[in-house]
Formats: sequence, C-alpha cells, structure tokens
Amino acid sequence: MTERDRQQHAHLSALTQAYAEVLGAQGFDGVLLYSGRPARHFGDDQHASFTAYGHFVHWTGQAQLAHSWLLIRPEEPPTLYLHAPQDFWHLPAELPEEPWVASLRVERCKTTEPPSLPPGRFAVLGDLDSGMARALGAEANPPGLVAALDERRVCKSDYEVSCLREANRRALAGHLAAREAFEAGGAELDIQLAYLAAARQRESELPYPNPPTSSGSTPTPGCSTTSTTTRRRHRYGTACYWMAAGASGATAPTSPAPGPAPRRRPSSRR
Repeated sequence: MTERDRQQHAHLSALTQAYAEVLGAQGFDGVLLYSGRPARHFGDDQHASFTAYGHFVHWTGQAQLAHSWLLIRPEEPPTLYLHAPQDFWHLPAELPEEPWVASLRVERCKTTEPPSLPPGRFAVLGDLDSGMARALGAEANPPGLVAALDERRVCKSDYEVSCLREANRRALAGHLAAREAFEAGGAELDIQLAYLAAARQRESELPYPNPPTSSGSTPTPGCSTTSTTTRRRHRYGTACYWMAAGASGATAPTSPAPGPAPRRRPSSRR
C-alpha cells in the first residue's frame, strides 16, 4: 500500500465520521448525493462540459461520473449507484483500483432513475428539483445540512493536501511549456496547446474556458492560457487532482509554494 493509499483510507474514515456527526445533529437518517447530469445543447445531440457535484467528488474523486448516486448512512457502508449502461457509442463507466472503491457497495445501473430510499428521514443533495426529491420521500438540499457539509470541506485532509501538491506539479509543467511557447513568439493558440500538451489534459477539463482567439494573434503575458489550471482526470486510478482538492475554479500558481501546502481555501469557492 502506498502512502497516498494510506492517506486516502484516513480521508474516507474522517469523512465517514464527519457525515455521521452532521447527519445526527441535523436529524437525518442518511443523505443521497447526486453526481449530476450534463446539459444538452438546444436542438443538438451534443452535451456541454460536465463536472460532478462537489460533495460527490469529495468521496469518490470522480469528476466525470454523471447520473450516479451515493447513499450515505451512519453505521452502513456507503452505496454507489453507478450509471454504466451498455452503449454502442460510449464505453460504460469504470471505477479505478483505489481504496475508496473497496470501501463502498457498488451497484451498476442501466437507467438514470434515482435509487429507492429505505424508511427514515433522508436528504438528497445535488442539481435536482424538489419534485424528484418528493418522489424519493426526501428533502432537497436542506440549507442547514448543506452548510454543515460545506464547512467540513474547508479544512483539508492529508490526502487532499497531497492532491494539491500533485495538481501544482502538473500545472507547473504546463505553465513552463506555455512560457516557452510565448518566448518563442507563438500565438495564443500555440501557448494554449503547449500548456495542454505538457499538463496532459484536454481543454474540456479546464475549469475556465479560454476566450476565443485567432491562431495568428499576438500572445500577451498573463493571458488566460497561462492562468489555466490543474483539475484533470488522471490514470492513476482516474483520480481527480483538484487545485483545491474539490473546489472547482481554482487556478494554479506558476511555481509550487514553499513549505507546507495551505489547508484552507477561500470560503467564497465552497
């Protein structure tokens, strides 16, 4: 077992305890986390870029799992309802070989319908309407519960700090390549492509899109291409390294910060 595996075990144990405490204090028997769904472009068969709900990702690290659900109940192993239908055009979702997978019950689902809930008082969190929550017999995004769980994401675990460091390492490679492209006289498109190639990520995986530029435009220091960032899916078990270990929209510094990584992030980006 690697050090990161041990950190992930500790991270999941802390999450389990934190959720049990919060659910008990709020009077809930459990919570169902919805990963979310990509929006389809009007009049088209293409979807917009997608990132799963932060609390779902906090447990799984899987930012690209759509139509999936995670049921959390105190004293019970979490249950992941994984949307993985057989499809001619797309490969079904697969889970990485990581410690968090072994800690869950996994049920593969062919439809996008939510799972049935056991008796009790439950909340459901994510991008869904109150009608779906009523059909489940649950409360949709109760503010007190959401706020309490948001607060638990402010202080980072050792595992999340490790992800921050890895995110910075990957971003640094991209920024160095972008600088080289700029100094060589490349256009903004050249700089962007250099960043993506060095950071090994697609443009759709960036938290902020770059503004349209022409391939012949003159690059400018500090342009959005060189302030792009660190969130990506990675084939180390397809783990997601988040610049804020779960907070979308953060940007990478041009060089790793000295000393221990910060364990807090701005409250405005919870």
